[in-house]
Amino acid sequence: GAAAVVLAALARAYFYIPGGVRPALQEGELRVCLNAGGSIELDWPEAQDSSASVLYHLSLKSGDAHLQEDYSAPGLLLEQWTLPLEVQVQPLAERKNLLGLSRRLTGESLRATVEPADLSAPEALGAPGPGTLALSWTQAGQAPDFYDVFTLKDGQAAYAATAQGKQLDLTVRKQGGDLTLPGYDHPLQVQVRAGLRGEGYVLCGPA
Repeated sequence: GAAAVVLAALARAYFYIPGGVRPALQEGELRVCLNAGGSIELDWPEAQDSSASVLYHLSLKSGDAHLQEDYSAPGLLLEQWTLPLEVQVQPLAERKNLLGLSRRLTGESLRATVEPADLSAPEALGAPGPGTLALSWTQAGQAPDFYDVFTLKDGQAAYAATAQGKQLDLTVRKQGGDLTLPGYDHPLQVQVRAGLRGEGYVLCGPA
C-alpha cells in the first residue's frame, strides 16, 4: 500500500507541470510567398507565449520530399521545394515538472495543403510625397483575390498592408506609419505581391 502511494505521488509529480499552459499560436494563417528564383518564403503566426523556450515544429511534404524540424522563429526560406505543399506547424514549449525533469508541451497545430496557382509579379510604380508613398501597379495573368505590400530590411520582408484594388496610399513615418522611414541614406524598399486565399493559407506570387 505504501509503495502504491509513493508511485502515485511520483506519477503526479511527473505529469504535473507548474504553470503548464499549453502553447498556442496567435490568430492568423500560413503565408506562402513564391519568389522569381524558385524559392518559397513560408511564415506563420507567432506563439501567444513570447517565452524564448517556445519552438515551432514544422512538418513539410511535397511529392517524395519530407522535412520535420523545430525552429525558433515563425518562418523560413525554402529552397528546391515545389507546390503542392503540405504544411503543419505545431507550437512546442519546454517546461519542468515537479521532479525538475524537462517535459515538452504541445499546442494545436496549424495545417494546410498549398495548391499551385499562376500568379505573376505586378509591375509597380511608387510616387513619394511628404510623409506618403502612393503605390500603383498593373497585373497580368490570373486575377488575384488581393495584393499584399511588404517592406524589406536586411533582406527580410515585413508585411505592411493589403489592397483589393491596384493602388494604395501609405503613410511613411519614423514611427507609427504604414511604412517606417529607414535611416539616412538608406532606400525604402517596397514589394507588391498578388495573393490568393486558400483553405487555411494565403499564397503570394513573385514580388
